[in-house]
Amino acid sequence: MVAVLTAPIFSQQVQPIGQIHPSAQPLGSVASYGVPNLNRALLATEDINRAANGQPARFAVPNPVTVSPATHGTWAQLD
Repeated sequence: MVAVLTAPIFSQQVQPIGQIHPSAQPLGSVASYGVPNLNRALLATEDINRAANGQPARFAVPNPVTVSPATHGTWAQLD
């Protein structure tokens, strides 16, 4: 009974602030930063070799960048 009564409350979609704030810029005009695609086949082979050699599993692939809030991004003050 509780699930039936509370379902409408939890099913409501919450809009991100950028979609509901009247002063927010449209998403298409916000700066973005792309990173190179990963060579997944090569990474999979390396992971198999790591496991065979008793090395710990990889959880990330480093991607050096020179990005900071001071040099990249679209910033706006919203109330």
